[in-house]
Amino acid sequence: MNSTGKAIVLGAVLIVGAFFLWEGYFSAEARMERFLHSIAGPAEALKLEEVLSSIGDDYTDSFQQDKTLLASRLGEGFSKIDSLNITISSIQASYDGDRASGEFDLVVVARRGEERLMVVGTPLQPQHLSLEIARDDGDWQVRSVERKAPQEMPAP
Repeated sequence: MNSTGKAIVLGAVLIVGAFFLWEGYFSAEARMERFLHSIAGPAEALKLEEVLSSIGDDYTDSFQQDKTLLASRLGEGFSKIDSLNITISSIQASYDGDRASGEFDLVVVARRGEERLMVVGTPLQPQHLSLEIARDDGDWQVRSVERKAPQEMPAP
């Protein structure tokens, strides 16, 4: 292959590589996934204060909970279990400056001794959620979370 052919192949490889880097790291979905996992990690370790640091003071959800009530319920729940396993999937997101919205599927399994308790969703039917986040003093924080109707399972 001559030098022109090598340059064309190298250029094509760089373009394809840049596309995958964009999709895998800079896309709205990738950014939202990193944000969600920044909350899920501390939650799995039952670190209440770290979880709450990502929740905005004006937080609301489908259960009419504010941040104070959420903190109380999470603290009570965390005290009764040994760990959590959180699975986040099917992420869709859009960003507009300092605000973003997204939808995702969530499964939360609590462990207490040898018991495993399904807390949110199930592996076969995860809970579908939507959320709104906003940047506050440089940090993204959850403003609201809403439960969505369960996703329809396709017929076999």
